[in-house]
Amino acid sequence: MSVFKKLFWLKISVLTLIFIIVCGIFYHFFADTSWFPWVIAVLSSIFTSFLVSVFFQFALKDEISKEHLSIMEYLNEKNKSGIIKYYGSFKDCIESIKYEFRESKNIDIYLMYGYTIFNNLSQEINRKLMDKNSVINIYMIAPENVFVSSYSSHWYNDNGEKLKSKINESKEFLLSKVKELKKRNEINGELNIFENTKNPINYSFYLFDKKAFYVPSKNVTTKEFVPLTLEAEKTSDPEALYNKISTELNMMKNDHCFLKISIDE
Repeated sequence: MSVFKKLFWLKISVLTLIFIIVCGIFYHFFADTSWFPWVIAVLSSIFTSFLVSVFFQFALKDEISKEHLSIMEYLNEKNKSGIIKYYGSFKDCIESIKYEFRESKNIDIYLMYGYTIFNNLSQEINRKLMDKNSVINIYMIAPENVFVSSYSSHWYNDNGEKLKSKINESKEFLLSKVKELKKRNEINGELNIFENTKNPINYSFYLFDKKAFYVPSKNVTTKEFVPLTLEAEKTSDPEALYNKISTELNMMKNDHCFLKISIDE
């Protein structure tokens, strides 16, 4: 039994005991008087009012206590996960991603190919590559990955050519930025492009210095449906979303899942 409930029953017991003692005193001295029944009736009313008040307070505080506990449990889980925001559509978090892009020195992006998002982040990529000591790591699926034909069959109803074309377009878009900045002698940051040679792409993520954006893959082919996105902050909890993403990425690196491509090709 909780302390709150113990206190409640203690109050009830004390009130009942006081009522019995008071009634006993009045009965001992005034039992033979004509107004004794009226006194008992008044005392009973007062006692009943006190009981109703106590019960009401108990019910209200118990409800508040449950609500408070629920809120505390929610906040505890939220703090453990590091999740700070939910976006119903990936499109809604683009500006937040751009902001974190500008504020971070180390950036890891893991996705299928990303031509559209790279175009949206075009200025941010340029600025970051001009920024000293900045590192951008891009992880895309390799055209030779065994899953490419299945993905392309699902999304584009072909044997892999459409998806391979989009992968190459994305890669060329990034390489062209490096080449252009090198020509102008303006490149100070580092861009690394890795091809995922053997693993499937079940979700995408954008990992920054202090934040992560997690985007689960959708199952339907229609463009009208845009996947949700979770934004999470970096915490010390190893089970938090940011650290789970980092851990899996490192495991893939250790398992030699990525092939680094030459930036000059």
